[in-house]
Amino acid sequence: VRGAAKEYFVYDKWDRLIMSQDGYQAEKGFWKFNKYDALDRNIYAGIKADGNSRSTHQGNANNTAGRYESKNDTEPYYSLSDTYPAVSDTDIWLANYFNDYTKFRTTDSLKFIAGQTESLLYDNTKGLLTGSYERSSIDNAWLKSANYYDSKNRLIQSRKIHHLSKNANEVNSRADVNSIEYNFAGDVVKQIGSIKKAS
Repeated sequence: VRGAAKEYFVYDKWDRLIMSQDGYQAEKGFWKFNKYDALDRNIYAGIKADGNSRSTHQGNANNTAGRYESKNDTEPYYSLSDTYPAVSDTDIWLANYFNDYTKFRTTDSLKFIAGQTESLLYDNTKGLLTGSYERSSIDNAWLKSANYYDSKNRLIQSRKIHHLSKNANEVNSRADVNSIEYNFAGDVVKQIGSIKKAS
């Protein structure tokens, strides 16, 4: 684009994009980053304050042995520095989770609501995106969302804690709910949007 500033990209040894920077970010001293799990799925995205050049970051990436971030039991549930670049929790703006609903069934506002449609919840969600944490631009808290699927891996319900009514303990937070029902051919025949009100 005529007049646009240079954009910079950094790749790891497995040819995955791990850092990028546009003209505005370069002026402010920030880099956008991506991190991956063992199956090369994007689990983290965020912004990191860093004034180093692209060549410095590329050299560091080339010398980093770690290929993926590991799961753990501490929120946000993946390691932060097994791969390049090392980041902090507050650098992360999006975290993605796969394979199970465990993290979301413990929060009342994110639990699956049965009966809104004829669709039945299925627990074998291997490989599916089951939820995300997204950083609120208002107070930097996590806004959590959950996705629920049927036996054909079709999304049947999504729930997301509402950014204007999030309670500190998340137990009674308001949540936006979208439920979907399919016919035998896989066409959507019913879709219900609702709000789970905060208590």
